[in-house]
Amino acid sequence: WTEAGCPHGGCMASLKKQLWMTLLILSASRIAQIFVASIIVRLKIMWEDYNLKKGLKQEGKETPKRSFAELQSKFAETRLQEQIDNMMQLVLALGFILLFGPVAPIIDPFCLAVF
Repeated sequence: WTEAGCPHGGCMASLKKQLWMTLLILSASRIAQIFVASIIVRLKIMWEDYNLKKGLKQEGKETPKRSFAELQSKFAETRLQEQIDNMMQLVLALGFILLFGPVAPIIDPFCLAVF
Protein backbone atom coordinates (compact mmCIF):
# COMPACT_ATOMS: atom_id res chain seq x y z
CA TRP A 1 0.00 0.00 0.00
CA THR A 2 1.19 3.51 -0.78
CA GLU A 3 -0.29 6.91 0.00
CA ALA A 4 -1.46 7.10 -3.59
CA GLY A 5 -3.24 3.75 -3.20
CA CYS A 6 -2.79 0.46 -4.97
CA PRO A 7 -1.55 0.51 -8.57
CA HIS A 8 -3.79 -0.39 -11.49
CA GLY A 9 -4.77 -4.05 -11.17
CA GLY A 10 -4.74 -4.06 -7.38
CA CYS A 11 -2.20 -4.67 -4.69
CA MET A 12 -2.22 -8.45 -5.18
CA ALA A 13 -1.12 -8.13 -8.81
CA SER A 14 1.66 -5.78 -7.76
CA LEU A 15 2.76 -8.21 -5.04
CA LYS A 16 2.84 -11.12 -7.50
CA LYS A 17 4.97 -9.15 -9.93
CA GLN A 18 7.40 -8.04 -7.23
CA LEU A 19 7.69 -11.60 -5.87
CA TRP A 20 8.52 -13.29 -9.12
CA MET A 21 10.94 -10.53 -10.15
CA THR A 22 12.75 -10.76 -6.81
CA LEU A 23 13.02 -14.53 -6.94
CA LEU A 24 14.03 -14.49 -10.59
CA ILE A 25 16.91 -12.15 -9.74
CA LEU A 26 17.95 -14.30 -6.76
CA SER A 27 17.82 -17.49 -8.84
CA ALA A 28 19.71 -16.00 -11.77
CA SER A 29 22.44 -14.61 -9.52
CA ARG A 30 22.87 -17.98 -7.77
CA ILE A 31 23.08 -19.85 -11.07
CA ALA A 32 25.58 -17.30 -12.40
CA GLN A 33 27.65 -17.60 -9.22
CA ILE A 34 27.87 -21.39 -9.58
CA PHE A 35 28.66 -21.13 -13.30
CA VAL A 36 31.45 -18.58 -12.80
CA ALA A 37 33.05 -20.59 -9.98
CA SER A 38 33.04 -23.70 -12.17
CA ILE A 39 34.55 -21.85 -15.13
CA ILE A 40 37.32 -20.38 -12.96
CA VAL A 41 38.33 -23.82 -11.70
CA ARG A 42 38.26 -25.29 -15.20
CA LEU A 43 40.42 -22.43 -16.54
CA LYS A 44 42.94 -22.99 -13.75
CA ILE A 45 43.09 -26.69 -14.60
CA MET A 46 43.57 -25.89 -18.29
CA TRP A 47 46.37 -23.44 -17.40
CA GLU A 48 48.06 -26.06 -15.24
CA ASP A 49 47.76 -28.64 -18.03
CA TYR A 50 49.23 -26.19 -20.51
CA ASN A 51 52.24 -25.50 -18.29
CA LEU A 52 52.69 -29.23 -17.60
CA LYS A 53 52.59 -30.07 -21.31
CA LYS A 54 55.06 -27.31 -22.07
CA GLY A 55 57.46 -28.58 -19.39
CA LEU A 56 57.15 -32.23 -20.39
CA LYS A 57 57.48 -31.42 -24.08
CA GLN A 58 60.93 -29.95 -23.44
CA GLU A 59 61.91 -33.18 -21.66
CA GLY A 60 60.35 -35.34 -24.40
CA LYS A 61 57.80 -37.01 -22.11
CA GLU A 62 54.08 -37.61 -22.62
CA THR A 63 51.45 -35.83 -20.49
CA PRO A 64 49.67 -38.18 -18.05
CA LYS A 65 45.87 -38.27 -17.96
CA ARG A 66 44.26 -36.74 -14.84
CA SER A 67 42.13 -38.97 -12.65
CA PHE A 68 38.72 -37.95 -11.35
CA ALA A 69 40.07 -37.64 -7.79
CA GLU A 70 42.84 -35.33 -8.98
CA LEU A 71 40.32 -33.09 -10.77
CA GLN A 72 38.11 -32.98 -7.68
CA SER A 73 41.07 -31.97 -5.54
CA LYS A 74 41.43 -28.78 -7.60
CA PHE A 75 38.07 -27.49 -6.37
CA ALA A 76 38.08 -25.44 -3.19
CA GLU A 77 37.36 -27.07 0.14
CA THR A 78 34.00 -26.17 1.57
CA ARG A 79 34.57 -24.57 4.94
CA LEU A 80 31.96 -23.95 7.59
CA GLN A 81 31.11 -20.43 6.40
CA GLU A 82 30.60 -21.56 2.78
CA GLN A 83 28.37 -24.40 3.96
CA ILE A 84 26.30 -21.94 5.99
CA ASP A 85 26.01 -19.58 3.01
CA ASN A 86 24.92 -22.42 0.70
CA MET A 87 22.32 -23.66 3.18
CA MET A 88 20.97 -20.14 3.75
CA GLN A 89 20.35 -19.71 0.03
CA LEU A 90 18.42 -22.99 -0.01
CA VAL A 91 16.44 -21.98 3.08
CA LEU A 92 15.60 -18.61 1.52
CA ALA A 93 14.31 -20.28 -1.63
CA LEU A 94 12.26 -22.75 0.40
CA GLY A 95 10.93 -19.89 2.54
CA PHE A 96 9.82 -18.04 -0.59
CA ILE A 97 7.90 -21.12 -1.74
CA LEU A 98 6.24 -21.70 1.62
CA LEU A 99 5.34 -18.07 2.26
CA PHE A 100 4.53 -16.77 -1.18
CA GLY A 101 3.82 -19.90 -3.27
CA PRO A 102 0.04 -19.66 -2.82
CA VAL A 103 0.05 -15.98 -3.79
CA ALA A 104 2.27 -16.34 -6.85
CA PRO A 105 2.64 -19.98 -7.98
CA ILE A 106 4.91 -18.91 -10.85
CA ILE A 107 7.80 -18.51 -8.37
CA ASP A 108 7.98 -22.26 -7.64
CA PRO A 109 10.05 -23.17 -10.76
CA PHE A 110 12.49 -20.35 -9.98
CA CYS A 111 13.02 -21.77 -6.49
CA LEU A 112 13.61 -25.24 -7.90
CA ALA A 113 16.23 -23.83 -10.28
CA VAL A 114 18.28 -22.78 -7.24
CA PHE A 115 18.28 -26.31 -5.82
